[in-house]
Amino acid sequence: MKILGISFVWILLLCSLAAPIGFLSAFATVGSSTAIISSQNPSTFGHLVTFTAFVTPNNATGTVQFNDTSTSPPTTLGAGTLGITGNTTFSISSLSVGSHNIVARYLGDANNNSSVSGILVQTVNLASSTTTLSSNTTSILFGKSVNFTATVSPSSATGTVQFNDSSTMSHTVLGTGTISSGKATFVTSSLSVGSHGIIATYLGDTNDFSSASGTLVLTVNPVPVSSITTLSSNTTSILFGKSVNFTATVSPSSATGTIQFLINGTNFGSPVTLSGGKATFATSSLPAGTNKVTASYSGNSNLNPSTSNSITVTVANTVQGVTLGKVTGGGHIGKGVHFGFKVIADSNGKKKIKGILEYIDKNSKIKLHSNNMTSLSIDQSLTHASFSGKARVNGTSSFTFSVSITDPDKKGEHDTFSITITDGSGKVIYQNSGQVKGHIEIHKAHKDNPHDVKQVNEKDSDNEKNSDNEKDSDNENDKGKEKQDLSVKHNIETNNSHGNNKHKASKQQDD
Repeated sequence: MKILGISFVWILLLCSLAAPIGFLSAFATVGSSTAIISSQNPSTFGHLVTFTAFVTPNNATGTVQFNDTSTSPPTTLGAGTLGITGNTTFSISSLSVGSHNIVARYLGDANNNSSVSGILVQTVNLASSTTTLSSNTTSILFGKSVNFTATVSPSSATGTVQFNDSSTMSHTVLGTGTISSGKATFVTSSLSVGSHGIIATYLGDTNDFSSASGTLVLTVNPVPVSSITTLSSNTTSILFGKSVNFTATVSPSSATGTIQFLINGTNFGSPVTLSGGKATFATSSLPAGTNKVTASYSGNSNLNPSTSNSITVTVANTVQGVTLGKVTGGGHIGKGVHFGFKVIADSNGKKKIKGILEYIDKNSKIKLHSNNMTSLSIDQSLTHASFSGKARVNGTSSFTFSVSITDPDKKGEHDTFSITITDGSGKVIYQNSGQVKGHIEIHKAHKDNPHDVKQVNEKDSDNEKNSDNEKDSDNENDKGKEKQDLSVKHNIETNNSHGNNKHKASKQQDD
C-alpha cells in the first residue's frame, strides 16, 4: 500500500528512526558564553587589579578559572564561583610588569556547556618610587667620615642607590649602596673642604621606576690649627678708679670668635667679639692691689682656642675728694660670719696707711688676719670706702684681700661689707658680702694733717718701721696710744649690735 506515493513500509521505517532523536532532544545541555573585564587597565605593579567574568545564561552555576595565556603553558591565576547573577570576580596584585593575556574559562555545570572568554590584554606598568636622603651630620672636619642613608619607597624595591656629589660641574659618583629592607647606606671620609650637595639616586628595578632624592648640603671644614693670643695694656699701674685699656690680639688675623677677659682668674664682663683679629676692653673697676689679667680666645671651626699671656696691673691707692681719712667697723654679715677693722691714713703725717682687719667665716672655715694695709679709698660723700692689703689666712701668709664698705645713712642700719681674698697667684679663693649687723663709720682726714696717702709695700713698711723706731724712741707713749687706736677688739665689742662676737686683734706682721 502506498500513501502519497510513498510505500507504507518506508513510512514506518522513518518513524522508527525519528522517535529516538526527539526523545534525546528533551534532555540535552545548552551552550554558554563567557566575557571578562578588568577594574583598571593599565595597572601599576604592586597595585590590586580585579577581573570580573560574566557567564550566560545567568542562571549558570559552577566555577570560572582566570588564566594568563601569555605563558606556555598558560598559568592559572585563580578561580571564582558564579553567583546568582551569573558573574564572579578575582583580584590579584602580583602580576609582573608587562602585558598579560587574561582569559576567563567557565567550566560548565549539569545544564550548561563550558565556554572561554576572549583574551583581555592586561598591561602592568612600573611602580613609581620615592627616595629620601639623610646623614648622621651636616658638618664634619676634613678627613672625618660621614654616613649617608637612602630610604626607597616602596620598601619592596630592590637594586642599587647611587650617591652623587652635585657640587661639581658634572655630578660625581661618590659610591653606591645595595638596597636592603628599603634602605641603602654609604660611608665616606674623602670629601674635600667646602660645601657639597649630596643626592641619592635609586636606579630602579624590573618593577619600580628610578627616583632621586632632594639635595643634602654637607659642609666639610678644615682641621682647626693652633691660634696664638697675646694681651697688651696701655699701662700696668693706675690709681684706684682710673681706667686701663686692654687689647687682645689673635693670630692669624683672620680669626673670628670672641675674647673673654679674666681678672684674677674670674670672668670680667661679657665676651668681646673679635674685629680684624683684635678685641679691646676698658675698665675702671679694678680693685685696689695687684690684679692678674688674661684673655681667653673662644676659637672657631678653623682655629683652636688659646689663652694669652698674663699682665699684672697694680692699682695704687688714691682718696677721691678727701685726701686722708679713717674707716672703722665691726659686726657680722650672716650667721657664723663676723669681722672688725680699723684703717687710718692720717696718723702722725707719715704718709702711710696703717690698720688691722680680723675676719672669720665659720661656715667656710676661713680665718683672716691682717695688719699690713696697702691701699685706702674714700669717696667724696663719705658713704663708700675700700681698702686692701696683705693677710694671713688660716695661719698661712702670701694672701691678699680687698674690702668694700658703705655707710649710707650714718645710722648703722644699712651698712654693707664685702670682701674678696686671693692667693699668691692672683686666683680668687673666697668672696662674701652682705648687710652688716653692727656699725661702720667713715671719717674725714684730720684738718691738721692734710697729707696725701702714699701706698707702701711690705718691704718699705719694714724699713720705715725701723727708721721710726730709731727716730721716735723718745715717744713710746704716743706709739702706745696709736696701737690702742688700732684695736679691733674695741670695734667688735662696741659696734656689733648683737654683742655676740668678740675678737682680739693680733699685731703680728704678715709676710
